[in-house]
Amino acid sequence: MPINVQDNVLLILKSKASLLKIFLMKGFQIQGTIIDYDTFVILLESEGKKQLIYKHAISTIQLPDDFVMSSNDR
Repeated sequence: MPINVQDNVLLILKSKASLLKIFLMKGFQIQGTIIDYDTFVILLESEGKKQLIYKHAISTIQLPDDFVMSSNDR
């Protein structure tokens, strides 16, 4: 059961298979959908390939324009 905002957001994005954009600390961008995640990594499918991204390498996650988090999701 998610216990924080980060986990809530990732769970919603994963369950809806939402397309998102991840900006890495080195300046690279990766667009894809979340397959799974844990405390340290996000498994993303991008352009038909799976990529394991360490959270400490992420600068920003750009959420989809239609992303909504209701009070029930918290």
